[in-house]
Amino acid sequence: MALQPGEEKGQLVKDTKVGWKIEPGDFERNYTPEVESALKETYLLYEIHWGKSHKTWKHLCTNDGNHHAEINFFEKVCKEIKDRKNKPCSITWYLSWSPCHECSQSIIEFLEKHPKVTLDIRACRLFKHYEEKNKTGLRDLANYGISISIMHPGDYSYCWRTFVAHRKKKDEGYMQKKKDEGDTDFFEKIHYWNGKLFSVLKNECGSMSGTGSRLSHS
Repeated sequence: MALQPGEEKGQLVKDTKVGWKIEPGDFERNYTPEVESALKETYLLYEIHWGKSHKTWKHLCTNDGNHHAEINFFEKVCKEIKDRKNKPCSITWYLSWSPCHECSQSIIEFLEKHPKVTLDIRACRLFKHYEEKNKTGLRDLANYGISISIMHPGDYSYCWRTFVAHRKKKDEGYMQKKKDEGDTDFFEKIHYWNGKLFSVLKNECGSMSGTGSRLSHS
C-alpha cells in the first residue's frame, strides 16, 4: 500500500490521517469472530514502538496474489528494522486470521534474525485450526515465547477507534455499536475462539507462557 501524501517514511502515521485506514465496512466484515467464515482475505493492522520513543507507527497489510499478509508486513518494514538494529522494537499485530503454519515459521525466522524485536499477535479467528500443521505452527510460536491471543472486546474497540477511517466527527464506539445492533452472540463467539486457542496450545505448552494472561479474557 502506497503512503499517502504527508505520511512519513516507514509508515509513521499521525492520527489526523485517514487515507491509509480500513473502511468501517471492511473492518466489520473481516474482524468478526463468526465461527463459520468463508473470508479468504486477511487484514493485519499493526503498531510499532521503537525503544523509549513515544511515537508509534501504525498501518495495515493484507494478503495478495503472491504473499500472505504476514510476509507482506516483513517486506514492508524489514529495512526499517535493519536500519535500527540496535534499538529495541515492540510490534503488535491485530490479525483477522491467525497465521498459517508456513507464516508461523517465517515469523520465528524473522525474530531469530532480529533479537531486539518482540511481537504480540492478537487474532480475531483461528485459520483452519482443525489442520494439524496449523496447530503445530501456533504451538511453535508460543514455545518460542511469542505472545499469541484472541482479540478481546477491548482490542476491537481500540482497533475501531485507531485503524478505521470514520467519516463522522463523533463515533459511538464499537461495543456500543454491537449493543445497538443486538449482537448478543459477539462475546460468546470470542469465548469460543479463546477456548479453541487454549485447546490447541495446551497440548504442548504446559505453562501457556506464550499466551500471556489475555487468553482468559472474554
